[in-house]
Order: sequence, then structure tokens, then C-alpha cells
Amino acid sequence: MVFAAVSPGMEQSQATDGLVSIIKAYGVDVEDTLDGVISKINAVGNAFAVSNKDVVEVMTRASSAMSAANNTFEETVALATAAIEITRDASTSGNAIRTMSMRIRGYDEETEEFSEDVATLTGKIADLTKVASNGGKGVSLFDKDDPETYRSTYAILSDIADIYDELTDKNRAQLVEALFGKRQSQVGTAILSNFEQARNAMDTMANSAGSAEREMAKVMDSVQYRMTALKETWTGVAQSLFETEDMKAVLAFFQLLSDAVAFATDKLGLFGTAAIGSGIAAFIQLNKSVGEPKATGSVIIVMIAPTYTPVATRSEQAA
Repeated sequence: MVFAAVSPGMEQSQATDGLVSIIKAYGVDVEDTLDGVISKINAVGNAFAVSNKDVVEVMTRASSAMSAANNTFEETVALATAAIEITRDASTSGNAIRTMSMRIRGYDEETEEFSEDVATLTGKIADLTKVASNGGKGVSLFDKDDPETYRSTYAILSDIADIYDELTDKNRAQLVEALFGKRQSQVGTAILSNFEQARNAMDTMANSAGSAEREMAKVMDSVQYRMTALKETWTGVAQSLFETEDMKAVLAFFQLLSDAVAFATDKLGLFGTAAIGSGIAAFIQLNKSVGEPKATGSVIIVMIAPTYTPVATRSEQAA
């Protein structure tokens, strides 16, 4: 509920699905989701050209695959931020990030099975990223201390982004296609060209504690939130006080009363304060003289008639 409340345009069901996806993929404790997940996404949504809803869209599509590729939750959000700021398309960005994480590990994104064709990317990526600044060694997909363990996708792309401007146009095109596939190459180019924003997003999330709580405080102070809370409170009170048939009758009466008030307000203008005050005073005096009513299941309704000052005629105005 908090996640949906601080995320304009996101329904509670989507907020729930997003949190469940993140919790399961990255092993986040439920008790840690407020600052461990919601505050981080909210801080990114406030600081960058992405929305909380955009980030959740990517996470529901790519969380599982990115976690399997040794990425942290924060690294996935950072890549999503870099992609969406350029493409303005969260669903496509999510699919592209998922595709890339699978291809790097040798899995075909369509069948989700290990493919010998895709597995050859290891050498291809190293060859395409050999430049003077890295001593002609190229970017490695594996941990230097453990050649059997893949580095995180974020770390790999970070190294590529550092030398991206040194690559020839031909090598860039081949590299992006190798990483993201032909259909998702546009997203790959967006991430690599906007990678500084991914790094900035990482810094923002590192200092995001309390963001969700502060945002929720603003929401709770809004008129709309207070009106909704008041409505829910009175709905609960009414359901507790009346039986079903009594409730129907009461609601029907108040609907008629509301229609009458709306009509009177439209035709006559604002209610006169004198009549309202008189009506309330009369009701209080009536209660004092009669005594407290017994609980009989009935409803006591006080109707206060509106008063208004007639508009002067044209002749009176002229006088």
C-alpha cells in the first residue's frame, strides 16, 4: 500500500507484483522492503527521468534473469534507469536487459536453454573490446580470480562503457548486437551511451534511506488522501452500526438528501450560516430537554434548511 501510494500511476496490484518479484529474485527480507526496496526505487524516481512504475515494469520482466547473472537489485535498477531515460519505454527496456543477461551466460533468450552459438560470445566480446586503454586484452565476462564465475552484467557493461568511445563504429554495432541481439540493440546503445546515469543512480540509492517514509508523509497530508481515509473510516463505522437492510434504507435516504443539497447549492449558492447555527443549537436544546435516546436501532436525522439572501431586482439595484 505504501509503495502504490508513493508511486503515481501505479496500481496496488502492480506494486505488490513488483515487490514479490524483487523479494523472491534477490532474497530481500520482507521487513527490509521499505528502505531496502521502496525507498531506493522512489529516490531514483524522484531524481531521474523515470517513474517508480517504469522501474517496477523492468523488474518484473528482468529480476530473475539479472539475479541469476550475479547482479544486485541496485545494479538492475541502475541499468533500467540508464535505458528508460533514453528509450522512454520500460517494457522494451526490461526485455532487453533480460535478453542481455541471458546471452552473456550463453543462454538463448527465446528457448531459455544453453546454446553453443550464444556461448561463443565470450571470445567475441573480448575481441571487439580490445583497445589501447585496456592493453589490448578486451573486456572479460569472468571474474579474474575465478574463471568459472561470471561477473555481474552491470560490471561488464561498466567496463565496456569506459572504452565505448574508443571503439570503431563497426565494432560498436557488432558488440551491441552480440550482447543484446538484433531486436534489442537500440536499448543496448542507450545503456552504454547513458551509463553515467546508471552510476549516478547507484549513488542515489546508497543514500536513499527514509525516502519512502518522507514521501508517504506528504501523501498522507494531501487532501485526497484525507478524504479517502475519512470515507473508509465512515464506511467501517456504518457497517458496524447497521444491519444490511437498515444500511440500504439509510444509504437511500442520504442519497436523496445529498441530491437535494447539491440541487439547492447549485440554485441558491452557499448555505447561510445563521440557519446552520440555529439548527445545531435547537438540536442540542432538544437533546437536553428530552434526554439521551435509547438504542433502538433507529436513526435520528437532523435536517437543517438552507437560507439565502434573494438577489435584488433590477429596479431595486437601480434605486
